[in-house]
Amino acid sequence: MNKEKASSDVFLCVLAHELKSPLNAVGGYLDMMSRSTLGNDISAYSEMISRSMLRLEAMKSMISEIMLLRLLDSGMRIGALSEMDIVDMASSVSSDFLPEATKRDIKINPVGENAPLMMKCYPSEVRIILSNLVSNAIKYNCEGGSVDINIEKTTDSVIINVADTGIGISPDDLKRLFNEFVRIKNEKTRKTEGSGLGLFIVKRLCGLYNGSVSVESTLGKGSVFTVCFPLQPVHKKD
Repeated sequence: MNKEKASSDVFLCVLAHELKSPLNAVGGYLDMMSRSTLGNDISAYSEMISRSMLRLEAMKSMISEIMLLRLLDSGMRIGALSEMDIVDMASSVSSDFLPEATKRDIKINPVGENAPLMMKCYPSEVRIILSNLVSNAIKYNCEGGSVDINIEKTTDSVIINVADTGIGISPDDLKRLFNEFVRIKNEKTRKTEGSGLGLFIVKRLCGLYNGSVSVESTLGKGSVFTVCFPLQPVHKKD
């Protein structure tokens, strides 16, 4: 119990730290606008408003991810257990991120599998896994880059690869990539918003299926994230 409390205390401390910076930034912008620091022309504050909106969206995303983690900690599952076509799901997720990719001239190539591939799972959980991986593949990609999603079925598992042509990840960062609140911080990522919880959530959800997530990456060339789901029944928790 003491170990769990200590872990929870650390989590809350890190969370407070992660929220403090964007809250201070938004508060600072609002203070400047309330005092008309740049004059009375609202257009002079457009950049402040845009930055504030980005930080608010990032905080909303972080809160949603924390609520999801608390739900998983309680032993509950997301949605209902059912048979799902993983290829159709991957195509749907790709479509969701098409507008974001188009803004940066990033091409999301068609899912590398046409035939239906049925899998027994909690579809909402698998969508979260795919969404986090595709989101990162776009977020840390290069202008004019590409994202490839390939799915294959072996005799005992379903394997999903999400590959990008992005900035890549250093060997040191790879060691801690799936930990809580880990964000890769360097000159190329300093303006990229994120909670540092996405890949931690992916790992947690994969574990519920006795599955795994791994990554191979080369700096300056890109990364390939691989999710493996064993083909076996997933028992609903009481």
